[in-house]
Amino acid sequence: MKKTGNNTGNLAYWYSVPRMFDAKFHIIQGMAHAIALKGKVDLFVFPASNQLNPNSDMGAIADIVEELDVPCLVIGLGAQSDNEATFPELKNGTLRFLQSVAKRSPAILCRGEYTKRLLNNLGIFNVVVGGCSTVFINGNKNLGVRLEDKFNRPISRLNIASGQVNPAVQQVERDLLNLLESIGCGSYTIQHPPILFKALMNQNLDASEATLTENLAQRFLGVKDGAALVNFLRKFSVFHGDIDSWLTSLSLHSHSVGTRIHGNILALQAETPAVCITTDTRTRELCNVLKVPSVESLTFSDIYNTKEKMLSIFSEFNFSGKEFDNNRLRLANIYWDVFKSLDVKVSKNFKCFIS
Repeated sequence: MKKTGNNTGNLAYWYSVPRMFDAKFHIIQGMAHAIALKGKVDLFVFPASNQLNPNSDMGAIADIVEELDVPCLVIGLGAQSDNEATFPELKNGTLRFLQSVAKRSPAILCRGEYTKRLLNNLGIFNVVVGGCSTVFINGNKNLGVRLEDKFNRPISRLNIASGQVNPAVQQVERDLLNLLESIGCGSYTIQHPPILFKALMNQNLDASEATLTENLAQRFLGVKDGAALVNFLRKFSVFHGDIDSWLTSLSLHSHSVGTRIHGNILALQAETPAVCITTDTRTRELCNVLKVPSVESLTFSDIYNTKEKMLSIFSEFNFSGKEFDNNRLRLANIYWDVFKSLDVKVSKNFKCFIS
């Protein structure tokens, strides 16, 4: 779990970014490695996520950027806040990272308009909105058209992209867990927190972990106790350590829903209809930019509050495959403009979107 940043969803953009280029990559593992590579690399690529939050300190990455002192390409940078009216307070290391990459980049590719406004507010204006590279994993330019009819098909096997321990989505997580149990056919795909993985794999839990499992079961997910949670996980849960197996698993489901943005983006890339239940700025802006079907968590709890209503969520979305496909082409050309300014060679998979 540590290698994934304690969230397997990170694997999605770590997988998608290298697939965009026809180039040799070095995965930098700390400052000593960066020093050894100095003069041997001509571009620093950073597959980003929601690092613009109060808890993140990008100082160590800023050190590497300044040590290498080569052009930079930041892809998918996002800001995290409960609402769009305020900006998160960033640590000095993160501010230094932003300044370091900004002066070495033709443009920072950020997730959405909220993040762009934050960067502009910090005096960084070489920013373009590009969403997330994961939307290009599936190289079929007609992906949206292939998905459109599937939204209206009956649900036969449901994937829940869930496991988010956040008080704001407590009721949503309970409802989704109960929905899957009532259907009896599908998967509860977990990405985080690590305690769920340990419980699923029957690893020994220390006293504090056992207490956490009990609290997670009873107070958050509404399950009788830790033992009942483990039984549910062993019956329905899956997790993936690589994206290819994850995509294969998702392709075996008829639909996907949940609070995990990358879990649902991957479902769409696997040609499985998906709806993301959004909780904050990072999920809302990505869904808006990528045209991922979404519903606010409060709206979901208010409107889709029975099994029948939850099962109707897919058919109620007027998903336009053509709009989805045209948007992917639009985003690809935004990326391509930035890549051209850096004289970067792109892969065959990405060329299909710009040729």
